[in-house]
Amino acid sequence: MRSRSSEVEVILEPTVEELLDETRWNVSEWFGRNLWFFDFPEATLWGATAFMVRELLEVFRPNQDLAEFR
Repeated sequence: MRSRSSEVEVILEPTVEELLDETRWNVSEWFGRNLWFFDFPEATLWGATAFMVRELLEVFRPNQDLAEFR
């Protein structure tokens, strides 16, 4: 699969281990809603994409509840 430079600025390829590191995640209020943010040197994972990644990570850490951010 190839990305189109007109559509994709950068491709981020974090490891699951990096994404599971809670110290790398931040929550900020944005227009009255709490949103997740994960910073990379190239860009920031945030919004709906960050929420979906957090949901997917539940497979690896089933004892944590994300309900407070829904």
